[in-house]
This record gives sequence, structure tokens and C-alpha cells, in this order.
Amino acid sequence: MRDEKGIKFNIVNEADAQNFLKYNNYYFKIKAFAKNYPKYTQITSEKKNQYINLEFAYLKELSTLDAIFRKIVIQMVLDVEHFLKVQLISDFSENPDEDGYTIINDYLNKMKPRLLNEIISKSQNSYCHGLIDKYKSDFAIWNIIEVISFGDFIDLYEYYYSKYENKYNVKGKLLPIKWLRNAAAHNNCLINSLLPPYSKEIVPNKSVMSKISKIKDMPKKTRESKMKNPVIHDFVVLLDVYCTVIESPKTLHYGLNELNSFFYSRCLFHKDYFENNDTIKSSYNFLIKVLDFYKKKAYNINAEQKTE
Repeated sequence: MRDEKGIKFNIVNEADAQNFLKYNNYYFKIKAFAKNYPKYTQITSEKKNQYINLEFAYLKELSTLDAIFRKIVIQMVLDVEHFLKVQLISDFSENPDEDGYTIINDYLNKMKPRLLNEIISKSQNSYCHGLIDKYKSDFAIWNIIEVISFGDFIDLYEYYYSKYENKYNVKGKLLPIKWLRNAAAHNNCLINSLLPPYSKEIVPNKSVMSKISKIKDMPKKTRESKMKNPVIHDFVVLLDVYCTVIESPKTLHYGLNELNSFFYSRCLFHKDYFENNDTIKSSYNFLIKVLDFYKKKAYNINAEQKTE
């Protein structure tokens, strides 16, 4: 195997690399992680546009970490979705101004007239076909949330809480979670673009930025720089919402433990691979500080529950 971009095979030899690509991944996907590494730029250099000291082993490790990270993200979003639904139905059941049907009729007619047809059209190839067939002409809030996508649920959630008070401060936070969830669910690489320029420019969530500004020993410049990265930003937003809406101590503890194990154990298996990559190291250190901040915040808030 010969790579014109200067990728080396001193740690993982070429035969093992070929075997990995044959049975575990493919070259186009694994090479995406090379974006995290600089290239030679001298016009006269024979190595121009080749990567500087990039081993195939580094890409292999990043692809493995990325796969684990995607699974954690998906589970976190599933937990968030569940508890947002629990909150919505709980708040609705205590709301004397709603009957469960009127708001759905208004939502479907005014906000999402195409949604009902989309729900009905998928009734024959969905595990929810029985529910759809039963309620398709008379959906209420407690059954329609079982048959709509996460994106449509977010729209409905925000529609309801545009009318009524929300005990959680999640305004502007659910769309970034949706983007991150979609990327993870479609097996898009998440940690392959730690170096700017990024895929898009974002405006960091002010509420989250305000919270993490309280993290000790984190310079403002670092915070602002890292939160310009779409994936880092969206993950921090997800972590913020996760620690806000997950009211089950066991679920919260399990989710944070999974993150803790990933960052403090699995990410360090081959930490020597990344000793000379300041971008990867600084991104990791930033996320570690953010995770520790939210763990402490979550456990302090729920201290009494955790001891039950």
C-alpha cells in the first residue's frame, strides 16, 4: 500500500492496514480524520501537500473513537427525547386550558399541514402502523408524539412551550442536538474536523456559553475558539440539555458514567499517538473540563436523589 499524501505505516504495517480497511472501515472514511493534521506547505518542498508525521495508526484510532462517540451521542439523544416527551405530557396533563386535541389540530393546520400526510404515508412500513391507523383522523398530543420524527417532535415541543411556561431553559438548544443526532445516526464522522475552517459558521448558544464561562482555568479565548466548532458546540449543548432534563438519577448517572469512561479511559488508550497534535489535545482538554463542570453541576443539583 502506498499513500501519496505521506501517511506512514510504522506502527500499523501495510498488511494490517489493508486488513483493517477490508473488514472494519474503508479508506475514504478513515482518511477523513486526516483533516486534523497539518500538511507541508513549502512551495519547493518535495513533500508539499503531504501530511506531517501522520501515521495510519492515528487515523485508525480516531475512527474507532469516533464510532464509540457516535453511539454515546445517539443514546444521549434518545434519553433526552424520552424525558422531553415525559415532561411535555406531564405539563399538558396539568394544563386546564388544553384538551390534547385542539393543540394538535392547530399545529397540523397552521404549522405543519404536510405532516399528517407524511405520517399516514408511512403507516404501512412503520412499526407504529397500528397506532397510525387507529388515530390518523383524530390524533391527540399523547399519541402523535409516538409516530413523529425527532425533528417534528422538536417543532411540536417548541410550539407548545411558545404558548406556556417551560421549567427547562432549552430554547435554542434542541436544533443543535438534532443536527448532531442526525450526523451520528447516519454514521457521519464527528471528530474529523477539529481544525478550522469548519463546515459552517455558527452562533454559539448564549445560555450555554454563559454557563461554561464559570469553568475555572478556562480562558475566554479558548472557550470562544472551541465553541466555534459545530460538533464541539453541539455536543456541549447536548450535554447541557442532558444534565437539565434527565430527571431519573439512574439514567443520568449511567449516561455520565459512559461519558466519563469514554473520555478518561478509552480516549487515553493511545494518548501517545496525539502528543504532537495540539488541536486534538486542546479539544480533548476542553471537553474534559466541560464534562467535569457538568458532572459536578448535575450531581450537586441531584445530590439528595442520588442517595435514595
